Amino acid sequence: MFKGYYRKAGLVALGASLALLLPAGEVAAALKVAPPNIIVIMTDDQRDADPLERMPNVESLIVQQGIRFTNSFAANPVCCASRASFLTGQYSHNDGVWDNRPGPRPGGFKDFKGDDNTIACWTQSAGYRTGLIGKYLNGYGHGAKAKYIPPCWNYWWGLTHPFRYYDYQANDNGTLRDYGNSEKNYQEDVVSGLAQGFIANSSQPFFLWITGIAPHAGYPSVNAPVPPKRYRGVFKDLKLPRPPNFNESDFADKPKFMRNHLAAMDKTGVHLARMSYQRRAETLLAADDMVGAIVNLLQSKGLLENTYIVFTSDNGFFNGEHRLPVGKHLLFEEALRVPLAIRGPGIPAGETLAQMVSNLDLPATIVQLTKAAPGRVLDGRSLVPLFSGEPLWRSAMLVEGVDVLPQAKDAVYGYYSAVRTTTGYKYAEHVNRQEQHLSDEFYDLTADRYEVNSRPKARKYQQVVAQLRPLLGDLRSCAGDNCWVSDAIHEAAQQPKAKAQIGAPCVSRCSHFDPKHTLEPPEGPNAR
Repeated sequence: MFKGYYRKAGLVALGASLALLLPAGEVAAALKVAPPNIIVIMTDDQRDADPLERMPNVESLIVQQGIRFTNSFAANPVCCASRASFLTGQYSHNDGVWDNRPGPRPGGFKDFKGDDNTIACWTQSAGYRTGLIGKYLNGYGHGAKAKYIPPCWNYWWGLTHPFRYYDYQANDNGTLRDYGNSEKNYQEDVVSGLAQGFIANSSQPFFLWITGIAPHAGYPSVNAPVPPKRYRGVFKDLKLPRPPNFNESDFADKPKFMRNHLAAMDKTGVHLARMSYQRRAETLLAADDMVGAIVNLLQSKGLLENTYIVFTSDNGFFNGEHRLPVGKHLLFEEALRVPLAIRGPGIPAGETLAQMVSNLDLPATIVQLTKAAPGRVLDGRSLVPLFSGEPLWRSAMLVEGVDVLPQAKDAVYGYYSAVRTTTGYKYAEHVNRQEQHLSDEFYDLTADRYEVNSRPKARKYQQVVAQLRPLLGDLRSCAGDNCWVSDAIHEAAQQPKAKAQIGAPCVSRCSHFDPKHTLEPPEGPNAR
């Protein structure tokens, strides 16, 4: 199935010879030599469940030359909220952005306050040339403010609404430019070329945020991304995984909004999940080409040894799990988990770390690496100590978000906050649109990795729930150091593994999916 693929992908086979890395533990020494460059490559809706081995440049040039974090999470698993947290280093309850557009709680670009106090401003004040190339925040570029450039960005190429692969518009440093439907205008390739130009023309240390929209759904397709012509059909035989929660058969334990509005998928829904899964893999090959080109350029200009490259995503994604053919938002692992790999000076090559990290930790890391002074209280912690093998880390963390179902036209049913522990427990509380408590969820991920059995009232877990409930109460409004949890969490007795609940395609009382109806709309100000 993959014969000839690596040649087609344009793999930059530079290998370990290019990674002239310092020994582990010498990050601080490296920072004394020269200010390092920072590149953050953030994909859109790429889930950690899909192997990075399908992206050969990412695998060979970042993962194998740096650290792969196997437990990396989005604090709020939806595009705009996650990106706002990257800009501010704060949870949604602190920076005020909960979703891609306003609802009962604020969301979207219009509700993002303080864009003059972001990671761009902090690094710029530390002497860095700053650049954004790609997607900013949902709703950006809509209406009269299409030419607006947020403060502190020296270079700005921001996609305006709607965010698409062809026939799109971008604010190019104050000038609105239209791009057509030819292959040379394929969005991910344009982003790649502009990023290379930014790097080539930088004469000072730089912070570059690269945010192409792959593999998000986008025009002209419905509910699935559009790969470039060179990769269409490469993964047409790629099988859709069917884990134990695929088209979950029993929803009796799930929150009421899911029980009432999320019936089992029929054959059309399963087909949609499969199509999305295959096209997402194909679209990510274009992002992988970009990674190869950027690393190649850095090497040719002698910058690679002094550049940190972060590869991650804003949030995860569903492809059939829990009856969702496409989607994100919810508190399940498929939406929360995101890939994260970092290479750079002083980072040991080929290491894998299992510590539980958050996208909130990335701004704190960049602040330390650039010696910048943050203008906000940061809710995350720098990952730099982990680069040198620091064993002590958090034991639990807060995740929060919006209860939204794409099948219900993105209706907001309420909000959730949850605490997830390193011991595999997840306790969540849901409120409705009026902020009234509705229900709780509890999962033992050690026994129930795929979250098919919520057991908040199970007797055997009451001691754990009793410990997590007040902890969640504290974290729900935490700020700064108060968001950090390092205390040991009580563990319940080991439980038997949960049984799979893989459901067959529904034939009656189903969720019938019209393939022409947008469940996961092209990005824009009204898209969740």
